[in-house]
Amino acid sequence: MRASAARADPIVALADLDEVRLSQVLGRLGPAAVPTTDAVLEALAAACLDVLVVREMAALGRHPAAERPLADEVDGFLAQVWPEDGQCHEIAEKDLRWRYLRDVARYKHPDETFVWDALFACCTAAQLPCDRDEVARCRLAQRPGAARLARSLRGVLPRTLAAGVTATLEASPIKESHSVPFEAAVAAAGGGDPERPGPELRRYSFFATTDPRFPNEAFRHADPAIENAVFGAPLGSLVGPVDTADGVHVLLVVARLPARHGLEDPASRAEVRRRVCAERARSARQAYLEKLLATARIEWRDQILETTFGADVVARLRAAAPGRAPARAP
Repeated sequence: MRASAARADPIVALADLDEVRLSQVLGRLGPAAVPTTDAVLEALAAACLDVLVVREMAALGRHPAAERPLADEVDGFLAQVWPEDGQCHEIAEKDLRWRYLRDVARYKHPDETFVWDALFACCTAAQLPCDRDEVARCRLAQRPGAARLARSLRGVLPRTLAAGVTATLEASPIKESHSVPFEAAVAAAGGGDPERPGPELRRYSFFATTDPRFPNEAFRHADPAIENAVFGAPLGSLVGPVDTADGVHVLLVVARLPARHGLEDPASRAEVRRRVCAERARSARQAYLEKLLATARIEWRDQILETTFGADVVARLRAAAPGRAPARAP
């Protein structure tokens, strides 16, 4: 690595004398604008583990692809060694029932509604807390663009959309690309305010809060304004514009899946089994990683970590390993 590149991506730690660079920690940290100390420490540990797992991969003749992030290569390797469907042997009935009892609210739930949501955003997670008056002004500016999108979508969406999409969703919960006209119209739409971006296309599902059979369960809900607008709307119909605290929405009612009750329902039983398998796979991976980390010698560069992430990160590391000398710079 050239000197300029090394300065831009300094070594922040050594894992059994193998270098852990800042880019690897940032890759594990994700897009958080101001990460917490706990998040930085978790990302640092994950980056050290990435280096240790790569060493294990090399022993098996596996080498990470240079064009892919190291974290993706490590995660893929672990998923291959401990696949979810490879942990499904000898699942007893008591295992299924125990898992079901832990997740009763998930497997005994009301009807689920799937929507595609074109959101003209006025308040995002990065802007919280949002000023109420500013959001109101933004919605007023965004509403004409949302109304234009709704008119254009009503002209291009086929009446037969609901039946086809519902059948697909019942076969697979993956809802990524079923309607080219809808996606194309949303991509081409602009906002009412020239200084604001056009709509963001989102796909999600939620459970109604008004079902009298489940008055106290902690189900996944949508904004009340969206629930009220979508409730009773025919499948395949377009709803909106709808104002919420997030902005202005244009919604396509994609599907409704009926309530499922307990392990007697085949779909619920299959989902419980899948979650047992996934949990076993995660436990096996975690045990392997904890053993790697416990037997490795980890040293970190205090100065670089303090400059990049703050003194609290270094203080927490020193408290966890009192008396340890920091790694010496090259």
